[in-house]
Amino acid sequence: MRRPRTSTALHQHDGCAKAAAKANQACHSCKRQKRKCDKALPSCGLCSRMSRTCDYSDVPPAPTAEDIMSLQLKLLELESRLSISSGSDGSLGRLDPHNETASHQGHTPRLQAREPLWESSLNVFPSTAFLDARLFRRVGLSIPRPLCDVPQALILVALYEYGQGIYPAAWMTVGQCVRYADFIGLPSYQDSNNILGQCGTWIEMEERRRTWWAVYILDKLVAIGSRKRPLSTEPSANEMLPVADSAFDAGDISAAVQGTVSAPFTEPQSPFSRLCQGAMLVSRALDHARRVELRKLNGELGDAVEVGNLADSACSLFVSIQGELVAQPAAYFSLMPAQCMALSATTTTLSMYAAGDAQVGDFPTAGISGLEGCEDGLSLHMTALEGLRKTAARARELARDLLAMTVRDEEAVKTSPLILGAVYSAAAEAFLLAAPALESSWKDSSNGGDDLLATTTTEAARKCLARLSPRWRLAGEYLRALDHLEVVVVLARTY
Repeated sequence: MRRPRTSTALHQHDGCAKAAAKANQACHSCKRQKRKCDKALPSCGLCSRMSRTCDYSDVPPAPTAEDIMSLQLKLLELESRLSISSGSDGSLGRLDPHNETASHQGHTPRLQAREPLWESSLNVFPSTAFLDARLFRRVGLSIPRPLCDVPQALILVALYEYGQGIYPAAWMTVGQCVRYADFIGLPSYQDSNNILGQCGTWIEMEERRRTWWAVYILDKLVAIGSRKRPLSTEPSANEMLPVADSAFDAGDISAAVQGTVSAPFTEPQSPFSRLCQGAMLVSRALDHARRVELRKLNGELGDAVEVGNLADSACSLFVSIQGELVAQPAAYFSLMPAQCMALSATTTTLSMYAAGDAQVGDFPTAGISGLEGCEDGLSLHMTALEGLRKTAARARELARDLLAMTVRDEEAVKTSPLILGAVYSAAAEAFLLAAPALESSWKDSSNGGDDLLATTTTEAARKCLARLSPRWRLAGEYLRALDHLEVVVVLARTY
């Protein structure tokens, strides 16, 4: 009679079965990634989780594109180290882990002989370029090219994230664009030549200029609503604006007529140059807003002359672009973003004074009974209100024209997301200034049409944003913001 198996025998049998179900070597995928393989059959645990083929054969698989790229990057890294060693006294090399004189004997443990984890990273940039720029230039270490493609790719990503309302990703990507452009020396040709090398053609020179201007425009654009400090530096007075797109695309230097950033707005410019001028106006408005806040904290008075100059400059740019739209109807979608930038600069500047909470001139304009009628404070307060009325009316007509121009889907696709913020901000200011909670300056008996202006402006803005929301998700976000604002106004009227 056979004796039944004991529990110990059963465990031994199961252990043998498990041992028999293992391969005698790690799979090729785990070997390549330097991961621990459990050698399970028919597929190891890691390959099973990753849903990939598990290969235990003795013949190594053919190298993949990823393997070749990794070897190329490793080669670049080794070449960079060799170039450092050949241009210095060797003090930049790695410490010898077996050199006892490199550490304090008896106090510091010896370095591990195996390769550190960071040595296997795919970083092809020499750290010296960031840690010591003077040494980097002195050694003459090269950087993989072409680098100008990187900020251009980031610009496209940032524009998509902005248009689709993907925050804070859009904000962070624009910051990355600014940092990268600054690192490669844009817009200065002297600094960029140190990193990118000398420009071989006029096209390459203009490409660098246009890349920097695109970064500059996006940096100002994402800062309008948040009122955060932009990161990009301001161009010098003799910095050149981009040439016309047609001349750049054709590579025709004879047609490359361009002006400087100090050129008056009355001079004709290309659509891209107009957009750059609008971005510079937005930058001035944001800088003014920050200084106004600082003055309020310090109890200082504001500068009415600066407000007037900003408003006049924005109006001059808007009117100049309006004339170009009449002369060039085909350039409508190219010129519209620059016109909206001018509106955004005006709204940002005047909205701080229309509510009467800023100290301007010789008298404070809010909170002190009897001084509201004083000439300096009241004149700027009323000027700001009148300026916002004109801005709201212009934004209303702009939204109506845009709605008429985008009846067909193929026309709506041409619309830039850069116009959406200006349409929303003008409608929002009209909404807020029409609310009774902000006193009667906007709604006194002599200005009985302001309620109608606010209503028509927000209606046109809603229709325009609703039309563009299938193209740009940001338009839908602005629509929801207007809904929230309407609730605030209704509550103010009720209570």
